[in-house]
Amino acid sequence: MEAIYTLLSFLVTILIIAVFVGLIKPKLFTKFLKEKATRKHIAIFGFSAIFGLAILVTITEPQSVKQARIDRENAAKIAKLEEENRKQQEQLAKEAAEKQQAEQQQVQEPEPEPDPRYYWHEVIRVVDGDTVKARVDGREESIRIIGINSPESTTSTECFGAEASAKAKEFLEGKWIQLEKDESQSDRDKYGRLLRYIWFDEGTDFGRRMIEEGYAHEYTYDIPYNKQAQYKETEESSKNASRGLWSPDTCSGQAQKPAATTTQSNTTYTAPAPAPAPAPSSTGSGVVKMSTTGICHAPGTTYYDRTTNYTAYSTIDACLAAGGRLPKR
Repeated sequence: MEAIYTLLSFLVTILIIAVFVGLIKPKLFTKFLKEKATRKHIAIFGFSAIFGLAILVTITEPQSVKQARIDRENAAKIAKLEEENRKQQEQLAKEAAEKQQAEQQQVQEPEPEPDPRYYWHEVIRVVDGDTVKARVDGREESIRIIGINSPESTTSTECFGAEASAKAKEFLEGKWIQLEKDESQSDRDKYGRLLRYIWFDEGTDFGRRMIEEGYAHEYTYDIPYNKQAQYKETEESSKNASRGLWSPDTCSGQAQKPAATTTQSNTTYTAPAPAPAPAPSSTGSGVVKMSTTGICHAPGTTYYDRTTNYTAYSTIDACLAAGGRLPKR
C-alpha cells in the first residue's frame, strides 16, 4: 500500500508539471499525441486526471504518513497557541511594570502641602484699624497688619480713630479671613503679634482697602515690605482725592490732631490736648515711659528717646497695668 501511495504521489507531481507545460506550449502535446491539442483540452484532461489521482492518493495514504501529517498540523497549532500566550504574557508583564512605576512615582513625589495663604481663619475681635484677633491653628492670635497705620481709638483717641476702627469692624467683624506672610518681614513683632497681610471677601486686600478709603496711612517699619510701592501709590491717590482722614473737614492727614467732639448743641470743636505729665528728675534711662497719649515705650523702641514728657514705670507690665498700651510696632 505504501508503494502504491508513493507511485500515485509521483504521478500526480508529474501530471501537474505536464499540465502547466502544456498550457504554456500546447505544441509539445501535439507532437506527443500526433493530434492537435488545444489549451482547453489539456486543462480539462489534465485537471481531471490530477483530481482522480488525488483521490487515489488520499485513499491509499498509509497510516504512518497520515499520522505524521496530523502531528505536523497539531505541532503548528501548538506553536501558534504558544506564540499567542507568549505575547499575552509579555503584555501583562509590561502593564504590571508600568503600574509599579506609576506607584513608585506617587510615593517619591508626595502632593505639595496647601499654601497657608489659602487657609481661612475666624476673626474673634477687631481691636482697631490695624490690629485684629483671630483664631489661627486652633488658638487666639493678635495680628498686626503689615504696611498700614490707622489712628488710635483704644486708650487714646486720635483724629479719625473711631471711624477707622468702625470701618475695620465693618469689613472684618464676624468674618473669616486669609493671612499672607511677607518674607521680607519678621514673623512676629517684639510684642508677639503676628505680622501678616489680611485678605477678606475672597480677594480683597484689607490693608490697601483701608488706605484707599482714607482710614489708614501707609506705614513702613524698619525694612521695606513687598507691597510698599503699591501701598504708597494707593495712599497718594487717597490723599489727592481728600478721602477720609485726608479731608480738610476731618484731619487733613494729621493723625495726631485731637479727635473732634460734639456738644449738646451739636457744635463741633477741637478738644485741647491734655497737659503733659511732669518728667521725672532722673534721665529715665532703663525705665518704661508712658507718654501723654498713653503709649508704653520700652528702652530700645523707636520713639523711646524722643519721648520727653512721660510717666516712668519699672516694667512694661506695670505700664500696661496702669492703663497704658503698646505702640504699633
